[in-house]
Amino acid sequence: MDSDDEDPDSLTAKQKRLAMIKRAIAAWDLVTPEIVRSSFEKALAFGPTTGE
Repeated sequence: MDSDDEDPDSLTAKQKRLAMIKRAIAAWDLVTPEIVRSSFEKALAFGPTTGE
């Protein structure tokens, strides 16, 4: 049975986590203040939810 540990090109769990964190940060950088504002305005227009 082949293991990922034997493949010198495979990423470690730490490297995978770091890559995911970097992708999440890059995605948040794409969110403009206008998008945030419009999302809040839309949420406020609907009012509070009942939690159901």
